[in-house]
Amino acid sequence: MHLIISCIVVALIASCAPTDPSHPKFVVAKGQGIEITRAELDGVLQPRLDRVQQSGREITNDQLYNMQKQALERMITDRLIYNEASKLGLAAEIEKQVEEQLTKTLSRFKSEEEKQSYFQKAKTSLEQMKTVRKSQVARRLVYEKKAEDGVTVKEEDAKAYYESTKDRWNVPERVQLLEVILRQRPDDDDATKAGAKKLADELVAQMKEGKDIKELTEYLKKKQVLGGKAFAKRSTYAKGRVDKQIEEVVFALEPEEVSKIVESRRGLHAYKLVQRFPASDKSYEDVRDRIVSNLERREKDKQRRELLQSLRESADVTVLLPEAEKEEPEENSDS
Repeated sequence: MHLIISCIVVALIASCAPTDPSHPKFVVAKGQGIEITRAELDGVLQPRLDRVQQSGREITNDQLYNMQKQALERMITDRLIYNEASKLGLAAEIEKQVEEQLTKTLSRFKSEEEKQSYFQKAKTSLEQMKTVRKSQVARRLVYEKKAEDGVTVKEEDAKAYYESTKDRWNVPERVQLLEVILRQRPDDDDATKAGAKKLADELVAQMKEGKDIKELTEYLKKKQVLGGKAFAKRSTYAKGRVDKQIEEVVFALEPEEVSKIVESRRGLHAYKLVQRFPASDKSYEDVRDRIVSNLERREKDKQRRELLQSLRESADVTVLLPEAEKEEPEENSDS
């Protein structure tokens, strides 16, 4: 009899579940220990929508759907992580650390008015801040216990990585330059090209006089050729990683020497050598710690992804968020 009554109650509850995706109680994602409603999703997403609206931008249905999907995925991950934290007996530690963080944060406000003003400007609340901090702490503790604990890199793996990436660690000779560029287009007429060549000669003369980036930029402003057509900047080029015609010129310069004008597919260039850096071949010992740290980070990232995938599969998560509605094309008023 009790079983029959229970079945009837379950059936009644299921039949009363909202089917309208816009209903606040409509379930947009569910799984073992997880149920997220439309109201919860909207509550998380609304501050972001408010910021977009204040910027004056319009959101298409596809953009709104993508924003909803991203927010929902974060919520699912947060709940999976917190459920796992509870199973690991970490709930009390999470609460303790969150309270410590909030106490420290709130102590910075000199008055209640200052605190409320902060929350109002940030478009958040103490409860929302607590929720975010709880998710962050839970994620860190669970990762430390389940995905990062015991991650080590074998010496032979680190050495193999070094051997396979030697080019990355062997730094070629480099030069730091003061560079001026005058952009040209293939279809520029002869008069335009002659004007650019004349200006380039003037800039070379300015560089030889010791003019810096600011002074060269001011000179270009007077000539009214800024706006992407001409500019001065600091550049660093590595040997073997720049156009051959430019490499031959800049790596032959002496300190403070100004080059001749170089023509490339981008336009006219002139260079002044500021500093030269010799090539350096780093040994395995020089870069071992960086390699080990890099490989450890990769392995931890991999284990975190695998943990999240495992938690999701175990919880049998189902996303019920409806697809974006197709937008009707605007009618052509001229037709």
